[in-house]
Amino acid sequence: MMGSGKSSTGKALADSLNWTFYDIDNELEKDHNLSISDMFINGEPQFREQETKKLKEIALKDCIVCSTGGGIILDESNHEILKQSFCVYLYASIDSLCQRLEDDDSRPLLSNGNKHEVLQNIF
Repeated sequence: MMGSGKSSTGKALADSLNWTFYDIDNELEKDHNLSISDMFINGEPQFREQETKKLKEIALKDCIVCSTGGGIILDESNHEILKQSFCVYLYASIDSLCQRLEDDDSRPLLSNGNKHEVLQNIF
């Protein structure tokens, strides 16, 4: 879930294990030289396709910690990839997420509408 601390926790875990850390959103931004918000302008389906492609690429590597985007689970094809890995789910209440994301305008899924409602629907 976006705002749950996946990137910061993942980086800390990778550092403690002396493994490589990958953040799929950051990797996509580097690959496409665009922000996630700008990638969403071309449509969420195209973004999700690129996200899945990157997940498949990273999943082939050893000794890594990978932070996925909060919407990675929206595409059922990613479920099988994730099942092949050790996954950690970071829980945060909707109220906590809303507080953390209150001033964050970089989340395309939250750009239209009530953040609490959108997060509840994803949850």
